[in-house]
Amino acid sequence: MGPLLMALIGYLSRRRAIGGWLLLFYIGLVAGSAFIILMAMPSLKNLNPDEWDPFYWWLAVLDYIPWLLAYLAALILGIRAAFLRDQKALMQMRIAMVALVVTSWIGVYISFQFFVEDSAGSFMSTYSAVAASLWCIYWFVSRRVKNVMTLGDNEWDYDAFVNTR
Repeated sequence: MGPLLMALIGYLSRRRAIGGWLLLFYIGLVAGSAFIILMAMPSLKNLNPDEWDPFYWWLAVLDYIPWLLAYLAALILGIRAAFLRDQKALMQMRIAMVALVVTSWIGVYISFQFFVEDSAGSFMSTYSAVAASLWCIYWFVSRRVKNVMTLGDNEWDYDAFVNTR
């Protein structure tokens, strides 16, 4: 049901400036933030150093905190880019996406190298890294992203965008 709903949202919003895959990116960014608040934030208490071997505690911190900061940067800069719509905001968002990809893959490495028994955590790290990588590529190669994020609302013309392929 989820993929069909995503395809329907993308199709129905394709004529809007922030529509299609770009709209799905923003929906995922906001929904991911809600998921982080509901699920991941309570897990910060699990980073109590008294309950960990110091080596593994540092690995867990290096796995989670840089990723969380990169995600927050992508969230803030993504929303900022949607409102400012200029080249500088676009480049900052692309840098945030690269940081998210790098921290995600570092998390995958740490999960598989040192926390092998946590298969759910390894799966989530891998899923997060693959999704971040795909969205990062999208932010760099998509003509819609480039056009929408560098043009104002009044300058967006779907028909001209489609006919320039």
